[in-house]
Amino acid sequence: MDRPPYRRALRRGATARPAVPGVGRTPTYAPAMAPPGTAQRGPTVASRVLSARARRLVGATVTVVLAAGGCSGGDDDEAADGRTTSSSTSTTAEPAPTSSSSTTVATATTPTTAATTTTTAASTTTSSPFDGATQRVEIPLPATTHEVVAHTDLGVASGDGEERITFGFDSFLPGVVVEYVERPVREAGSGDEVAVGGDAVLGIRFEPASSARIDGEDVTRTYTGPERVPGTGGSVVEVVQIGNFEAVYEWVAGLGAQVPFRVEADEATATVTVVVPAG
Repeated sequence: MDRPPYRRALRRGATARPAVPGVGRTPTYAPAMAPPGTAQRGPTVASRVLSARARRLVGATVTVVLAAGGCSGGDDDEAADGRTTSSSTSTTAEPAPTSSSSTTVATATTPTTAATTTTTAASTTTSSPFDGATQRVEIPLPATTHEVVAHTDLGVASGDGEERITFGFDSFLPGVVVEYVERPVREAGSGDEVAVGGDAVLGIRFEPASSARIDGEDVTRTYTGPERVPGTGGSVVEVVQIGNFEAVYEWVAGLGAQVPFRVEADEATATVTVVVPAG
């Protein structure tokens, strides 16, 4: 099938011309040269089509050039007048107003008080059970005693959870019997009733003993203290003398209750002590 002459010309001998500066690369094509020996004929249809396209491209190029010239026309005029205007467009980025505000952040200082926890261990005084009993206690006469022993002093004291009734003698110790007795309490010899304070009565008997030293017909009192001695406000209410007859020397202790007791005899100090728990 025969193609139109202008299409054959484009395929065979079309050569691209350089693009007009500033207008992109738009190729224009020239008609193929006639082979040698062939007479050049008048413009063909293909050449006419190409010429029309070239004119359109040139017109577009002129339009673009004129538009560019119009933009720079003002500068050319000013240059022609000999005035050179250096249009310096300086874009100064204005810094944002920085307010150098000195912001003082007051840090709240919370005083930290180290909580001092003082753990006081409860002082638990574990008192050992009282060493004593309520049964009768008898301390026999020491072998070194050959005569009536003279009583010299009497004291009632308390301490360390105990109350002590101490009888002192001149140089030796008598025999001792300590036991609870029933009421009424009676005076030795006369049989008169003796009032004794407290709910329980503890009898204390020494033998041979006396409150005086007897030498023939001479009698010298060795114990000059009271015959009724008050207690310390604990278990011992009072200590009362109830007998001093025929070398039997007797006292009673009025106690707040019938409590255990013990008897301590010390030959070195010539003392006998009756000990009861503190009330």
